[in-house]
Amino acid sequence: MAASRRRPRLDEPAVLRVRVTLEHSDPPIVRVLDLRSDLRLDQVHEVLQVAFGWADSHLHRFALGESVFDDTSEKFLCSFDVEEQDDGVPETTVHLDETLSRPGDVLRYCYDYGDDWSLDLVLEDVQALDRVSVSARCVAAERAAPPEDCGSRRTAEELAGVLADPAHVDVHDINEVLGSPLARLVTGPFTPDLVAALLPLTGSLPDRIVPGLLAQLDEPAPLDRAEKERALSTIRWFLERIGADGLAMTAAGWLRPEDVVAASEMVPDGPDWIGKKNREIDTVPVHQFRLMLADLGLTRKYEGRLRLSKSGAAAYDDPDRLWRLLAGALPPGKTRTFARQAGLLVLAQIAATGVSDTDAVARALTNLGWRTSDGRRVDGFQAYDATRAVHAALASLDPSRHRRMRRPEDSFGPAGRQLAFEALLDLH
Repeated sequence: MAASRRRPRLDEPAVLRVRVTLEHSDPPIVRVLDLRSDLRLDQVHEVLQVAFGWADSHLHRFALGESVFDDTSEKFLCSFDVEEQDDGVPETTVHLDETLSRPGDVLRYCYDYGDDWSLDLVLEDVQALDRVSVSARCVAAERAAPPEDCGSRRTAEELAGVLADPAHVDVHDINEVLGSPLARLVTGPFTPDLVAALLPLTGSLPDRIVPGLLAQLDEPAPLDRAEKERALSTIRWFLERIGADGLAMTAAGWLRPEDVVAASEMVPDGPDWIGKKNREIDTVPVHQFRLMLADLGLTRKYEGRLRLSKSGAAAYDDPDRLWRLLAGALPPGKTRTFARQAGLLVLAQIAATGVSDTDAVARALTNLGWRTSDGRRVDGFQAYDATRAVHAALASLDPSRHRRMRRPEDSFGPAGRQLAFEALLDLH
């Protein structure tokens, strides 16, 4: 097996200025793009489709080497070619800075294997990334691109037969599409699971989730270590109480009364809970909080005791590590399951608006095709029930407030919004 041509990832994300030229075009058909270095190649494909005005109705692939079909090239494949078991790796597993990192590097791309729209992506410059940088922007363009299915026309004379003005291209129009909420979702740093959940909703759900959510889904101001430490105080208190020896549990598998009483003074909604608050089965906020810690992989039951998991033990006294662990664990659940899609929608709501509205999430889940076992539409309580761990985790980050986790709609502060946003990022 030949050695990979891929480069190590850049230490920090940057802006790559890339000159993209359609092969054999005369005069040259060119787009100059500023692209975030951490874009996956499937996202770069979406940008190229916008930049050249194509409709993503044909197959495509990328390659490092002489061409995308050369036997010696390293190929990065679209999903169809992966399913066909073509030679190469999925484009979804490769980032742009693994293919372009030094000025002069060249990445090949081909769209529509019949018309053979082959593009050369040449790295011109590596620039610093700042908070206002977008994922993709067109900075210059030369000449209109060939339209779909025009028979591989690429000279001015040939294109004059299918275009009103082969010389006309509008950079503003390209950037208007690249800057749209939908394009920012597709080319943004978000987990593919979130994109898969939101894309089907973009034309069907005119409420808080889409499109208003997409328009507001920007990175919040980051928290410093001290702010994270304050936000995590409730979770860290519970993990520290478990400690290295664990907590003995009752024969029925519940927390002991003294631990329930202590926890009820710390967890969200606990201090205002009715009753003596000495039985876990009757003290819902404590029970939900304990289940949340287990769902996120921080604790486990073993030989009659509640113990820290390996990851929980390694992270509970390190706020930064614990924060990263929580971001990576939210939302719990396997890909494309009801619970995970519900959790992603709630996290997106909170990250974008600071509000969780499970009635809106229920409508979104219904639009995604989910139904109850007897065929009914999803309701707000079912959406909330599936996202209890998400609500409990984010509610715990505001220890100064005794937030009611059981309401179908609730607001969250800066820490909750920040963790929700980080949980949506594609960190692979």
